[in-house]
Amino acid sequence: MKAISSMATRLLLADLMAAADDAGLGHVEIESVGGVDAADRVAAGEEFDLVFLADGALAKLAAGGH
Repeated sequence: MKAISSMATRLLLADLMAAADDAGLGHVEIESVGGVDAADRVAAGEEFDLVFLADGALAKLAAGGH
């Protein structure tokens, strides 16, 4: 799986995804970038299985059909 997140959550997500991988739940590749950049990439149509952003950014993406 491929995920994108804001930098704010990068350490927590890295720990959680490593634990999930160790538990045999599968590997998730996470790219952490600035939140605005992440939202812009999703809005532009770049495909991710998971998106970890602030509530407002997620709501804006959902309202735009993403």
